[in-house]
Amino acid sequence: MPAVRASIPGIPTEQIAQSLARGSALGAERVSRFAIEASHPTFGGRVVDDLEGATSKTLFQEAEIALARRDIDRAEALARRAHALETEKGEYLALLAWVEGQRPENQSPSSTQQRIGMLDRAVSLDRECERAYFYRAHLYRRLDNNAAAHKDFR
Repeated sequence: MPAVRASIPGIPTEQIAQSLARGSALGAERVSRFAIEASHPTFGGRVVDDLEGATSKTLFQEAEIALARRDIDRAEALARRAHALETEKGEYLALLAWVEGQRPENQSPSSTQQRIGMLDRAVSLDRECERAYFYRAHLYRRLDNNAAAHKDFR
């Protein structure tokens, strides 16, 4: 059986090795992709360049996934790319502002206020962007501005 140096979440290493030995579809393509992702030094094991030519919607969705996995570097890179492709989408700007606000260096009151400004712009682009109101409310809470937070939570 071939030596397996990568893992696929939810699939035992033995099964991967057996699949490689048989030459089945689970084998080389999936294992090599995960091996590349696992070895990438910058984005927490995920390769952002694997989405070259992706639509802004795909980039946005991948950014949401990265954020849910707490991969802030990847989430920010993808959200920034999605926003660059469609600068008039409030939802994309809101996600970028929120991801930037999650970085430890952006937790200060002045940095938080800058992210609130980004979210103000997101709201001006799309008055129905619930994400922008929700994120802005959380940032207002960080600044102990409970009245503004309460207003946005409504």
